[in-house]
Amino acid sequence: KAKHKQTSKPPTMNNRVLLFVLFASCACLCAASAWQIPEKYAHAPHTRALPSTWRVQPVRERAQITLNFTVALKQRRVDELQQYLYRCSNPRDSLYGRYLSHAEVTELVAPPAQDIARVFVWLKSLSSSMPLGDTRLELVRSRDFIRVHSMPLQYAEELLRVTMQQYTHLPTGVILYRTPDDYLLPDDIVPLVDFVSSMHRLPPLRGHVQPVTVPVSAAKAPDADSTRYHIARIYPGDSEYEVVFAPLPNGAPCTSAPCFGEVQLTEQFQNWKRPVVTTINEENDAEDNLDFSPTSAYCQPCSSFGSLRPTCANDAQRNSWSSSTIYCVLNRPAVNYIGVNVSLSDSPKYPKQMFPGEFVSPAVLRERYRIDSSLRGLSADNSQSVAEFLGQYTSMEDMNRFMEIFDVVRTDIELVGFNNQSLPGGEATLDIEYIVGVAPNITTTFWSLGDQLNDGQEPFLTWIVDVLNAKNPPLVHSVSYGDDEYTLSVSYMQRCDVEFMKAGTMGLTILLASGDNGVSASTPGVGCNGQFYPSFPSSSPHVTTVGATQFSTQTTPSCDLTTGTGLRTRCTAVGEISSSTSTGSRISSGGGFSDIFPRPFFQDAEVEAYIEHSMKGIPSSWYNATGRAYPDVAACGRNYVTVLAGGISPVDGTSAATPTFAGVVSLMNDARLLKGLPPLGFINPWLYQLGRDDPTSFWDITQGNNACPESLESGAQCCAYGLSASVGFDLVTGWGTPKFHQMREQALRV
Repeated sequence: KAKHKQTSKPPTMNNRVLLFVLFASCACLCAASAWQIPEKYAHAPHTRALPSTWRVQPVRERAQITLNFTVALKQRRVDELQQYLYRCSNPRDSLYGRYLSHAEVTELVAPPAQDIARVFVWLKSLSSSMPLGDTRLELVRSRDFIRVHSMPLQYAEELLRVTMQQYTHLPTGVILYRTPDDYLLPDDIVPLVDFVSSMHRLPPLRGHVQPVTVPVSAAKAPDADSTRYHIARIYPGDSEYEVVFAPLPNGAPCTSAPCFGEVQLTEQFQNWKRPVVTTINEENDAEDNLDFSPTSAYCQPCSSFGSLRPTCANDAQRNSWSSSTIYCVLNRPAVNYIGVNVSLSDSPKYPKQMFPGEFVSPAVLRERYRIDSSLRGLSADNSQSVAEFLGQYTSMEDMNRFMEIFDVVRTDIELVGFNNQSLPGGEATLDIEYIVGVAPNITTTFWSLGDQLNDGQEPFLTWIVDVLNAKNPPLVHSVSYGDDEYTLSVSYMQRCDVEFMKAGTMGLTILLASGDNGVSASTPGVGCNGQFYPSFPSSSPHVTTVGATQFSTQTTPSCDLTTGTGLRTRCTAVGEISSSTSTGSRISSGGGFSDIFPRPFFQDAEVEAYIEHSMKGIPSSWYNATGRAYPDVAACGRNYVTVLAGGISPVDGTSAATPTFAGVVSLMNDARLLKGLPPLGFINPWLYQLGRDDPTSFWDITQGNNACPESLESGAQCCAYGLSASVGFDLVTGWGTPKFHQMREQALRV
């Protein structure tokens, strides 16, 4: 793991400056070597073994194949860009809020025209002997990236001195062209280029949050010799829970009568052992055996279910059963926020508890975070956006129904990029519905990159470059995607970070989800493996990272004590704890330390105190103590109700918390713009100062930890160590969740 021996220090400047100044020095940089290119090679490490889900073979019909890739040109004066960012975002600096224009940022950072011209000449250098075909070379508006479109594969191979191969992802059929070779650049081009993208890396191609009724926990495999019933899932609802199970007469799944239907059940099941739901209520440790009549459950083939079809289909596949296996559904009442241990007679015990909880709507969030129910955006200059990748689209019909059902002020949605309304995705739907649900009547953009990929992963760099080169980019951006740091190249992450710096100097706010896997890697099968795995871009020092909480009554240590006589203490007031699968959430809030980026100066005091007081038992080898610590803030990320494909679906995730907090920032921007003040821009220096000066501007989250991953299926386990919520700033929920009326008041004072 990369270790940094020193953190960034606050910038100091004595010379006079104008709005557009090129600084002479900076004390806030990463080590200079981080920005250098090896003498001959300009690529990311790519020596990892080929994953078993990919097959490699020689490229066929080479003459018919074209490639798209990007050449990242070496930027200038990045240290001065960072210096200016820290000044214009520091409320106590004379340059606070004096943002740069796109032209000024470009003039500061872009390479000299002669360097750009030399790279263009190199890209065309083989055209006299090899056809370029329909190749198009595009210099982006900021003049620091060249996008190469539709270059013939054979031309690219000769240009970069590589041999491309065809990689096929077996589960999905996705085909990519990559090289196992080190690409070579001419000696005179090496100093002008940071990297060439889309040459080496293969994507994990994992799924992302989908707002369907996601399970709380996984069932263990049934014992075929004795089990009569097998629990597939238990769903926590609003004051009730739902058990989905499969009858197993003679230890085998049922695919026809006598398991089918509702009318015949009493007669057909009469000779079977009747299922009994056993619950242990944590409030009083009382055990309750609910012996139900077979007619209390509705049973049918998996293929006949609607929203529950993915649940039973995945369960049947996991157990190698037929897709026609019969599943039954049973609903039982419960008490909100009180843990319940649930089991079914002759079915394996569940590995953890079930926690029912209130469904969350925009009205619930507004009440909790003290946002007046009638508040809406009023400034014509205000704007916000959600970024969507991996083929995530949204339906305007769903959006309109959401606004109607939850009484949200009608807000028009602008589209950038491609959107397939016939294939709405859960992530995209959640993002757009809740940024508007919290901050309605503000110009809102659905910014879609469709199914574009960067080396098979989310195209963060393409997105942020497009945003910054737009003529009038939105002021606030919510991004609910991320990858493990170790799966991305350092040069790629650093270039993304420079673009985030640019965004801040232009007055834009970028908010990133902290991840849903606690301190574990999100890559399947990796777990924690003796260390915490940070996520990117949430680990960037120049974005605001948002963790997740869940509503609970157990918000202080005094809520879960046992007296000398054996009685347990319980609290009844609903507050928030950090979101974790160990306390019934469907996800665990991500948090930790970057292995790439050093800690920014403005969080030094809080992080040092947290390490000293809250991480004493965690081996130092598990984390990079001097890395950028995250998240910065949090919001509820549990049981959000969305309208998806015409239906109502609950979802959990930091991807729910992020558009919520983004909406809060948009409302603060609205108040500032109406007063003639500039937008908040890069808000982290202000947030940390606010946490010190007026900590009551946040709901302080003091209970919970993130040791457990998002899923405990397939043998996954909670890590030996995790990060805990604590009084004040912590690395699970940051400063806490917002009290909007106080934050807005403070925002109007700077």
